[in-house]
Amino acid sequence: MENKTQQIFTRFILMGVDYFIVSFISIIVVIPFFIISLINEKSLLDTNSIYFWLRSLSMMIAYSIIMNKDIFDSKSPGKRIFKYQVLHNKTNLPASPIQCLLRNLTFIFWPIECLAILINPNRRLGDFIANTKVVKVDFPEKRIVKLYQITLLLFLGFCYSLLLMTPYYYLILK
Repeated sequence: MENKTQQIFTRFILMGVDYFIVSFISIIVVIPFFIISLINEKSLLDTNSIYFWLRSLSMMIAYSIIMNKDIFDSKSPGKRIFKYQVLHNKTNLPASPIQCLLRNLTFIFWPIECLAILINPNRRLGDFIANTKVVKVDFPEKRIVKLYQITLLLFLGFCYSLLLMTPYYYLILK
């Protein structure tokens, strides 16, 4: 059994690897739109341009990917590498895809998430909201995610990112 300092260190490493890998994947989605728009556009904030809206759409898709990083087998890329899995806190079964989305809604508050890990290395703020925990597993249980679930979760992630970006659009369109 790890001591609390080792657990905290492990969680920070796991969180860092997760966000590095998922951010890299998200950037792959966003970069082509930015390159195209830089070649064809004079102002990045021109809301009359199709490129502005394509960049915005790509950013929302990237946020949705970040929020849904755990939905396959309740494991993100970093959790796969380090053999961790998101489990339902009460049943110890793999978290449902919706629980995985809920636990990642707090990604915009990452400094608070880091403080939560210092207090309780097994559960961050998102885990309390989704009633989940992250544990090391040697033989993780599989959870089949259906296409309609993936579509719904990506749509919900997209809607959440639109909600997050609403103040920005309000200021730009004003």
